[in-house]
Amino acid sequence: MVDLYGRKVESVPSVSIKNPEVYRLIKELADLRGKTMTAVVIEAVREKLERERERHIDHARVEHFLRVGRELRTMAAPEWLARDQTEDLYDDEQTVCVRLEGWWFDASTQHQK
Repeated sequence: MVDLYGRKVESVPSVSIKNPEVYRLIKELADLRGKTMTAVVIEAVREKLERERERHIDHARVEHFLRVGRELRTMAAPEWLARDQTEDLYDDEQTVCVRLEGWWFDASTQHQK
């Protein structure tokens, strides 16, 4: 965007609050915290986003799989642990291939072997 003097200025998207209850709540929170309305909106949205993102992580499930992995590692043969675990992911042309219960999956087709 260009101002009246021909200088380039960056345009910032804005939010217009037209709901009286929302405005009142933001204003009250800003007054209680001694901050601007913009600052309390930013804080509130960041806190809510953090809670929502955290909610999608099932920590018990993650811990379960980490525990299973640690347990399996103690049972694995040392020569298996020492090998490059990624070598089975690629074929001779360096195409990603994964063998899963008798099937080879690559980028474009699936083949039974």
